[in-house]
Amino acid sequence: MHAFVISFTNGSKVECKDVSQKMTRLDAANWRVASEQTGYPTAVVGRATLANADNWVVCGLALLTNASTLRECLKSSETDDISLIAEARAKLGRSFHEHLSGGFSVVLVNQKSGEVEGYRDHFGVIPFHYCIYDGVLTCGSDIRSVLHLSAIPLAEDKTRISDFLFSEDVDPRITAFSGLGRLQAAHVLTFDKDGMSIQRYWMCEQPLMIDADTAASELCQRLNSAIAECLTKSTESGAMLSGGLDSSSLTALAAKVQFQKAKELFPTLSFVYEKSSSMDESVYIDAINSEFRTKPHKIDISDAPKLAELSDLIEEQMD
Repeated sequence: MHAFVISFTNGSKVECKDVSQKMTRLDAANWRVASEQTGYPTAVVGRATLANADNWVVCGLALLTNASTLRECLKSSETDDISLIAEARAKLGRSFHEHLSGGFSVVLVNQKSGEVEGYRDHFGVIPFHYCIYDGVLTCGSDIRSVLHLSAIPLAEDKTRISDFLFSEDVDPRITAFSGLGRLQAAHVLTFDKDGMSIQRYWMCEQPLMIDADTAASELCQRLNSAIAECLTKSTESGAMLSGGLDSSSLTALAAKVQFQKAKELFPTLSFVYEKSSSMDESVYIDAINSEFRTKPHKIDISDAPKLAELSDLIEEQMD
């Protein structure tokens, strides 16, 4: 698991009678408590981390696809993505996000002014949840930790639940828990003495037409570059392989990169159905796994799940 959680009030310390108990529980669950580094209740786990630059403290999770370019722009020697983001905010100012590409869910705190900024990446790759309860703002990438640290009463949001049952995501700002929100992709949350506000910081524009003669090679180059960057960032990579064109293409490219880099087979995960089912894509899944020498793992969907196993599924799904 890779996640962070942090709480604030308007420029002053969080006063909560059981906050220390909550942090102790996070610590017992193998989170790294980092409150002394930020001055606020803070915990991270997995690849989530903290960094400082000038007056800014950054807490979050990031997987930048342009880290090398950003490093050159900043003339930086930092190798960690969160450290790069902290340095970018300190050197480039409020427009620093224009220089970021990839996935990120981060909270930035100005230790001098007390101002808080929270950013979610352009396409919502990494989650960002938040709530204000009893005057305290709690932000985090993991919904469970935000519920835990904020102590917000657990009440269902019937709109979100009905949307889910109808297989729709009508309002991307809400969650299944009333009062607990989702920061949308390409949005920034700010929090200061005047309260909280949320604004869009980027809008996807229609790209320029690509010449038909070079379209395939350009797309392949960009996909290869993005995949190579992602595999460099993580030692635990794999692909959901459905057998369709999208997942098959990405699996094929990633498998080549993985084998060239480490002589290791690339793991794939697939759901397979009975041969008579119209949903079964086994023939395509098998073809890709065979052609690109992957390490396949298949989950057979041939019957309803056992009731005894549903608790793990519900725990993992949460919202």
